[in-house]
Amino acid sequence: MRIRYENNAGEQSERTIEPLSIYIKYGKWYVEAYCHLREEERTFALRRMDILEEDLPDQSSRDYADQAFTHHDTFQYGPALLLHEVASRCTTANLNSPSDTAGPVETATLTDRKKEDRYPVFYFFLKVFGTIFAVIGLSLMIALFSEGTYESPKNSEPDNSLPVAGAASSESVPAPRPPEPLPAQWTYRGYRIHRSEDGTVSVSELEVEAKSGRMMHYLINASFFINETGVSDEELLFNYISADTDKNGHLSWQEVAEFQRRTYRSFTYANNSRALPPDEFLRRGGGDCEDFALYTCGMLRFWGWNCKVASYYPPDGGVGHALALVWSEKPIRGYGYIEVPEGIYISGREMRRGYWIPIDYDRVGAFSEVMASDWKLWNLEEPQSLYWRVM
Repeated sequence: MRIRYENNAGEQSERTIEPLSIYIKYGKWYVEAYCHLREEERTFALRRMDILEEDLPDQSSRDYADQAFTHHDTFQYGPALLLHEVASRCTTANLNSPSDTAGPVETATLTDRKKEDRYPVFYFFLKVFGTIFAVIGLSLMIALFSEGTYESPKNSEPDNSLPVAGAASSESVPAPRPPEPLPAQWTYRGYRIHRSEDGTVSVSELEVEAKSGRMMHYLINASFFINETGVSDEELLFNYISADTDKNGHLSWQEVAEFQRRTYRSFTYANNSRALPPDEFLRRGGGDCEDFALYTCGMLRFWGWNCKVASYYPPDGGVGHALALVWSEKPIRGYGYIEVPEGIYISGREMRRGYWIPIDYDRVGAFSEVMASDWKLWNLEEPQSLYWRVM
């Protein structure tokens, strides 16, 4: 096939490719192909591709039939014909995609990637309003297709309680008590939330309504996150919302541990020269240590937790390691921590007194094996201050 391909800097190139496979990941279409321009296999996002010329195989060919496979509408296609069929049917709306793929991906450099830099104010407000509507839609979808809708409004502080596993008891289990009636009003992250008689909730300061308390929590979280980071990405926000596995509108330490396990299993460790914002980490499908830390810190910041990115180095210098540190006013049972007294300064800034729980890319409450016990904490920084920094 002869195609025109546009990278995410808006640069176009024409090239000849031989499609090897086409697949959906995260609901988006990708094409693996041998690229004659690059002289190697590449992965292309279908939404950025225009087919200029194609030499399709004959469907009646026996050789072709041997390597064909069944499509959803019972016709048989090889990669090239399937690509042609999908490209002709799909619309731009369902081709938008993060480049979460294996192998080299046609991407732009940092200096070229953001067209919206020319109109920052317009694109910022466009992202804010677009994300608010996206979160509303995501919240409604979660409410419609999920179970466990019991709400347990709490204050805005993290839920630091963690039950201790004990021995099994032979005593009879008491009958469960009916859930307590939902409160008419409560406070979440500084906002007073009111529940009306029909069950809908509202925040007068924001002039917004939601069908449940947890949906309102999601909206408030999204508003804080966008204002603090400037990152607005629907899939990223959905991932952060989905950390609330019990769907009560709050985040517990058990849910933090499960989120990090999923992150470690789902993303690839890959070295790069710059610290990736969480939406770019998601788009690429991985990154190195500071990118994992920024992605996790983004989720915790979304839920209102105090998380920073820590940089550790060996005492004699050399290559360091980055991870997330989460503040708590008390130790978290079952997790390791760093106790910090008053008067401790890191890079000229006083470190908050309390307990800091490490979250490394493959564990919570402990450091990964890449660090030795004598490594020192050199920097503790706000996550968004690191976005795209050379590290």
